[in-house]
Formats: sequence, structure tokens, C-alpha cells
Amino acid sequence: DAAWGKGDEKSGKDVELNVYPNPARNTVTVLLDAPDVNEATLTLMDDLGQEVKSFEIAYLKGQNKTEIDLTEIPSGLYLVALKSQNHNQIIKKLINKSYCWYNCRQ
Repeated sequence: DAAWGKGDEKSGKDVELNVYPNPARNTVTVLLDAPDVNEATLTLMDDLGQEVKSFEIAYLKGQNKTEIDLTEIPSGLYLVALKSQNHNQIIKKLINKSYCWYNCRQ
């Protein structure tokens, strides 16, 4: 799993990010395990690094959960990036919004 803070001068602790399910269909859950309270920018980018969606989140020490709505986003490969003032690295995880090949129900 990707993490911030390897040698981070400000906190000395890692932030862990998990994104599920993968592949995703209509929503994806971002689970953040944080060593501190902070605000951050959560950005969804396509495989070319272009921003698709971005929003501000606030998180507490411990586990935090946020959902991203993918219903208006075309199928493809995406990255989730999370950046805050307390950590100088960006976390990225790959998401695959799958095509609906069979048994599709809207």
C-alpha cells in the first residue's frame, strides 16, 4: 500500500490510503488511516494525469472513510491523489471503473 511520510519532516508518521472496490462501478470508497487531524485535497485523475474531480476533505486521527461518485465518469483507469499541508508527498492508487459487460442493472 502506498503511504505518505517516508522521512516526512513534519509528522514522522505515515498516512495509509486504501481504495475499494477495484474494479469499481458507481462509487468507490477511500479509506484513510491518519496519524493526525488535518484537511486535504482529494483528486481523481485519469491515466494521463488530467484532473477529473477534486474536492476538499477534513479527516480525524484514525480511520476515515469517503465515497467518490463515479456515475458520471467514463470507464477507464484513474488515480486517487490525496495531499495535505502536514505531508509533503501525494498518495496515488489506481482505480479501474469497469465496463458493464453482462448482468448490468441500473
